[in-house]
Amino acid sequence: MRWAHRGESKGDAMLGRSWIAGLMMFGAALAQGRTHHVPQDYSSIQRALDATSEGDTVLCAPGYYSGIRENSNVVLPRDHAITLLGAGYDGGEYSVIDCLGDGRGFIVPTACQGHVIKGFNVKNG
Repeated sequence: MRWAHRGESKGDAMLGRSWIAGLMMFGAALAQGRTHHVPQDYSSIQRALDATSEGDTVLCAPGYYSGIRENSNVVLPRDHAITLLGAGYDGGEYSVIDCLGDGRGFIVPTACQGHVIKGFNVKNG
């Protein structure tokens, strides 16, 4: 427990501690990253990935995703690690990526390690 300094009340000391605790919680929330939802927030998987920063998560709703360079052949970031989750990551319905016979579901740069990809069913790639 911190004692109040001369001219400072115990209430002021407690306010200082609660402000510091709030700042620490805010910093922890930033470190966890943001969640980007497809298609609620972004029209495609690639657009959501392009908006990410270190530690962010892209969460794709159950459904069918296709379209070269928007929802297949998507390129994960080179300079920061992210988590890309299809709806099937928790055992529910899958997010299906249809490559339409042209390419891959994901292109993962070797320069960045630490990406997590779970819960997708990739077909026709």
